Amino acid sequence: MSILAIDFGTKRIGLAISAGFLAQPFGVLQNDEFFFSKLKRICSKNNVEKIIVGIPEGGLVDKILSFAKTLEKELKIKVELESEILTTETARKLLIEAKRGQKFRKKIIDAAAACLILQQYLDTGK
Repeated sequence: MSILAIDFGTKRIGLAISAGFLAQPFGVLQNDEFFFSKLKRICSKNNVEKIIVGIPEGGLVDKILSFAKTLEKELKIKVELESEILTTETARKLLIEAKRGQKFRKKIIDAAAACLILQQYLDTGK
């Protein structure tokens, strides 16, 4: 059984998945009409038992809360919220320190942020 984390964005949605007590980036999906069907296949294939959705302060909170409710309804998988304060900025800094180019960073930043959200969740032992 796995736990999947989501870093929600209005254009792209970053995904990370647990490997035991470690989080690993999984990928990025477009936030479009195919998102839920793609995510349903990913969850089924990876035996996802729980989804963690990053929740920021301010801006998108209402949209993300609505998204989390829709996720739980559509996928029939338990959804929990986890703070995502500064995860994207932290992911960006880590990728820069790893000397990853801007093109690569843009491609993976959302999955890296989801990975930080998931690792934070796993570290709390919830």
